[in-house]
Amino acid sequence: MERNGVISFWKFAFALLIVFFHGKILGSSSDTIIGLGGYIGVEFFFIVSGVFLASSIVKKFDHDTSTLGKETVLFIAKKIKTFFPYLLLAYILLIPLYIFKYDVSFSNLLSSIWELLLLNESGIRHFSINTPVWYLSSMILSMFIIYPLMRKFKMNYVYIVAPLVVYLGIGYLNHLFVGLDHTVSWTGFTLHNNIRAFSELNLGIIIYFLIDKIKNIKFTSLGIFILTFIEMFCLSCPFIISTIINNSPRYDFIMLFIMAIGILIAMGNITLEKRFLNNKFIYFLEKLSLVIFIFHGFCLKITVLYTKNIGLNYYEKLVIYLGLTLLVSIIIYILVEFLKKRGFFIEKIKRLFVISD
Repeated sequence: MERNGVISFWKFAFALLIVFFHGKILGSSSDTIIGLGGYIGVEFFFIVSGVFLASSIVKKFDHDTSTLGKETVLFIAKKIKTFFPYLLLAYILLIPLYIFKYDVSFSNLLSSIWELLLLNESGIRHFSINTPVWYLSSMILSMFIIYPLMRKFKMNYVYIVAPLVVYLGIGYLNHLFVGLDHTVSWTGFTLHNNIRAFSELNLGIIIYFLIDKIKNIKFTSLGIFILTFIEMFCLSCPFIISTIINNSPRYDFIMLFIMAIGILIAMGNITLEKRFLNNKFIYFLEKLSLVIFIFHGFCLKITVLYTKNIGLNYYEKLVIYLGLTLLVSIIIYILVEFLKKRGFFIEKIKRLFVISD
């Protein structure tokens, strides 16, 4: 798919919403917490990931499927390669923090290896040192199922399986849990998060095939203006509702589909703000959103440790936490890009174990 500055901007915005959500522990019951229901930001990333997953699969519809197993593994490996260096660095930074500041036992730290191996959402009991990365585990697990099925059955998957998965999956979660923030809940056969990820990735697949319908319509200036308003309203709703409504879980599933409408319009690349957002700075913010997502937990722990006894209020702590998250994320991004260009994560590690011809 062509690069979309509107989606790039919203990726960064929703990453910050998740940052604010986890920052709620900096406040007290008397504070007005910003983004109290901000966990809904994860839904944006699942849906958008589903759109890009569909785009990747469609490009290979005409290819031979005799080596589908290998193709699936290579696709997943490529996906993991984009974020694993950040995941590994966060793990390396968090381990000493847990040892020296939280006095965590060796057995707990050892069990956290499942998180680094992306098996934390398999159901294996483990000690979590970077809780937000459950998203990556659930996403990879779900893509492992979706990719070969959609490649094999093509449009039959799109027209039959994907709508049924969304319909039954979302209904199941709504009936059992009311809201979407039940990250450690066991449903009887898998974790809540996996059904959440699987359903929302399939929703993204449906959206991908609706995007072409929008792109083929020639809208008037008034039509484009109205669509721009609807898109901005739909994607702003989670920010507003998650802050002003105390019991936002009741609105999770409504917000999910409102968000889906906003993503559909935004990915049509027809709205007015595209002329301002398709630039290198916004694309950089998009790349930074991944680093922010993986490292904000580390920055939150640092903030909690070093601000608890200096008499700061919630908003002052929040500013420190947000500033530290942005600073650390930029430094880590620059560092990883520097190391990648020099083949540190692949070629140089490979040389430690494999003799080149």
